[in-house]
Amino acid sequence: GDAILATPTAPSSSKSTGIAQPQEEMRILTMILSDNSASISTPFTYDLRYPTSYSYICKPRDVQAERQRKQQQHHLEKEEDQKVAFGTYYGNESKNEVVYREKNRAW
Repeated sequence: GDAILATPTAPSSSKSTGIAQPQEEMRILTMILSDNSASISTPFTYDLRYPTSYSYICKPRDVQAERQRKQQQHHLEKEEDQKVAFGTYYGNESKNEVVYREKNRAW
């Protein structure tokens, strides 16, 4: 799914003490619960007590697979239409004939 790339920022007091600042980490979003909360694949290695800059990375689309699924769905719908067709409407594609119907006036 989508991912979050977080870059931690330590408070000024920890910078002066010489504590190593953690590097940026990426976590996969497994579930978005609301605008304010989400579930991630694994916890971060550092505590997010302080404001942290982050980037939201969208999952890349697989255009070829989407196109293939769409074509397959279209083919299945076409087959389903053929199964439920009856009378003069059934099999007209292979016969290359057009059926034109007029409404007769019953006087």
